[in-house]
Amino acid sequence: MTDGEQGVEGGSGEARAELASLLARAGDLIPLCQFSSAFRLYGEVRRRAKVQQCAAEYIWGTFHQMDLSQYLLDFPLMRERAVELIALLENEEQARQIQPDLPREEYESFVQSLSSCAYENLAEATGQLEGYNSEGMHACIADGLQICRQTGKLGCINCFREYASYVYLAADDAEIAAHQCRLVMEKDGDWSNRGDRRWLATVRLAWLDALHGRFERAIEGSGRALQLASAETVTMSLEARLTVGLLREPMLLAAARPPEFSGGPLESMLPPLEECPLFEYGVMLNRAMMATQGEDWEEAVELLGQWDQRLQRCRGTHLWFEVRLRLIAVHLLAGKRRVAERLGVQLEQRARTAHDYLTLRRLQVLLDADRPSPLALVVPLLRATGIEVWGEGPRWIRYYSRGVDGGEAGQVSGGEVAGAGERSAETEVISSVGQLPGVESGAESGVESVAGVGESAAGVQDEPGYGDGAGPVVEAPPGGPLAAEIAGLRGRLNVFSESPSEEEFESLRGQILSYDAVRAWHADDAGGLIFLMVYLVGTAEDGAQVWKWANSLAAGHQDNGVTLSVLGALADALRAAGGEEMQERITAERAEQLHRKAMELAAEKPRVFLRAGQHFQAQLEYGEAERCLARAFRLDRRDGAIARNLSELYRMTDRPKDALHVLDLSLREGSQDQQAAFDAGMLAFRERQFQASLTYLERYESQAGVVPWVNYYRSISLFELGQYERALVCVNAEREVTETDGWHLDVVEAVCWCQQGRGEESRATLERLLAVPFYSIDYLSVLGLSELLKLIARTAEQMQSDDLLLVVERRLMRSGLMPDSWFQNAREASGEQPVEDVKLFRCLLRQALDDLWLVDPDRLVEQEEWKGYLAEWGVLARTEEEAVEIALRY
Repeated sequence: MTDGEQGVEGGSGEARAELASLLARAGDLIPLCQFSSAFRLYGEVRRRAKVQQCAAEYIWGTFHQMDLSQYLLDFPLMRERAVELIALLENEEQARQIQPDLPREEYESFVQSLSSCAYENLAEATGQLEGYNSEGMHACIADGLQICRQTGKLGCINCFREYASYVYLAADDAEIAAHQCRLVMEKDGDWSNRGDRRWLATVRLAWLDALHGRFERAIEGSGRALQLASAETVTMSLEARLTVGLLREPMLLAAARPPEFSGGPLESMLPPLEECPLFEYGVMLNRAMMATQGEDWEEAVELLGQWDQRLQRCRGTHLWFEVRLRLIAVHLLAGKRRVAERLGVQLEQRARTAHDYLTLRRLQVLLDADRPSPLALVVPLLRATGIEVWGEGPRWIRYYSRGVDGGEAGQVSGGEVAGAGERSAETEVISSVGQLPGVESGAESGVESVAGVGESAAGVQDEPGYGDGAGPVVEAPPGGPLAAEIAGLRGRLNVFSESPSEEEFESLRGQILSYDAVRAWHADDAGGLIFLMVYLVGTAEDGAQVWKWANSLAAGHQDNGVTLSVLGALADALRAAGGEEMQERITAERAEQLHRKAMELAAEKPRVFLRAGQHFQAQLEYGEAERCLARAFRLDRRDGAIARNLSELYRMTDRPKDALHVLDLSLREGSQDQQAAFDAGMLAFRERQFQASLTYLERYESQAGVVPWVNYYRSISLFELGQYERALVCVNAEREVTETDGWHLDVVEAVCWCQQGRGEESRATLERLLAVPFYSIDYLSVLGLSELLKLIARTAEQMQSDDLLLVVERRLMRSGLMPDSWFQNAREASGEQPVEDVKLFRCLLRQALDDLWLVDPDRLVEQEEWKGYLAEWGVLARTEEEAVEIALRY
């Protein structure tokens, strides 16, 4: 150890200066894409900072090594550094082991600025190592978004959107992956430290088009991405342009266009390839593609084979999937099918372990195709291009020098096969028996007939989707000998659900339990009976006997995924109803085992994945629940129960745009689920997409008829759209069916009058409404009441009625309904100069209550039993005393 490396608490000034110099030198290399050299310098920073007891420099060195590892294809180290960084940011004592006198403010600054980045890099590393749809990956999305909101780094939400697009693409759900990309592309400003990432989302969407054989659209999209990559708002413009250029090249080659990256100006900007193995990987893929076009099979196999082995050694599973697919394609094109099939066996095994359904589908298309695609498209090549680009002659490179079918040089004529990607407007109706919501025909649900596919009410672009044109999975009717008897029992169950009675419950339950394994020897019959029992568990007093009966029926069908799935659902129902006794008898692990085995055996059954998702959601394992429900939704867009369950999970994890998109996609694909239409209307309403909300509510009402509350939400939507007369018509229509005193309708009516110039009537009505005690309005949610009060406040401001506005604000404050935005506006409107050196204090105030609380007009419903309450305030102040004073003032 040299004199300059002696450990000094907090580091000496000279030592910190040396570390700052190293950090600056390393930072200067990053924009030049000299990642390997920068990585080594950051390693030196880490080593010296630990010796010098400089925690800040150590954290920065760790952060940058974590981030740069992805370019070096060292994904295990990337994960290791991410785990270490998370530990430092979540446990202050670990940071103080490096520097005991680390200032609290400096540490908290690191927590705020780096936490979301650490989690995002951990997710990326795990995705690269194990596959982006492997177990636990979906949880990273929700957890990461939560961290972004907790730390206030809302700009970092897009980082997890980027990650989510990889997850859903691996799950073979290109529609949802494209949705995640579009959310990033729609963002304008408030970027994270990564800068403007619209270029990445755009080129990823272009790659989706390429995978589906839409090469012209892919080329157009990648061209836009190249322009976006050059924007001033992009933090690392050179890296962005090189990345887009490398991804764009195979799109050009696949469309018989001349290459642009190879031999072009971008190639001359590449750093030495040892500085960025990730770029080396991209260059290799494109060279192999060109060798394949030239029918130089040996060169293509050598390039891809070397990287196949290299990626296996560095455990780059995600990138290896792509290389192995293209290697199989080359062997197929070279006529070596047996070699290709042997390579495919290993790929299939690893892709199944990673649940990478996209890789599995691309592999299947490759092996089934008459003319394999070098890019391993998800559609047959002829269908993708309309002409046979690949394999027409001995040297495919000739397409670079002349046109095709009389077209211009480099242009491919012809389009997609008519109707490709479209879904039949009708599907077979399995059962004509009316059913309980969620009650399926036999062991699996039927698919209702639909009349067509509507337009997206949420404003999704009028573009072709990414469906495979296969439509939802249509189950065959149950084929067991007891099919007719079970259908009759199902009909009785539906009637019972409408008019429940103890006598019918006991009769129906007893009849189902009377079947034994001898009579119900067929898998469909056993599964159907077990499934019906899920809805007749009751209090589970005889849960042990029911569980024994169900297992006896399922014993002979351990290789039937549907039977195991409904057995797992019964296990969940018994555990939920039977308390501790049943939870000890049937463990959560046993139920999970059944669901996992069922998904393995019935990988194409959407309801099997639905039931597994419901199991994991009940266990609060939201990541696994999302993975299962997302797969179910990919298999069947039209099943309303699946769409609603997935949408609700997104809503619970604070992802309302994703929740709405799922319902919108389901309805556009032809779902006839009434509740899905209503839920979509409510989500659009909360997201202030009022025109979309009107469309969904119209869809709902066309199926359900006139229902209370629909015209209320419709009236507010019309008000927000400036259609005041139509809003008043809806208010009057709602009065005809409402069972309330109409306070909420009076509010809408009054604010409409104000907009129509009837100010005096509006003011008088609002004054009367503001005198009504909140505890008497027992038919509105807290959110609904708050939103109406804010609507009154907006109207009072428009009237320039300070006294009315004061009443609204006072009632919002006293009831605890005041929105956070009010405090921000109050600070900005005060005209006071910003105070420097403030800190954020968390103040917890306790308010005791007396007998007057019962008649307090600002008391909300269901608060009458309160003896006191705690109020938490976040206060910006210079000292603790000042923070307390400000909190008490409010």
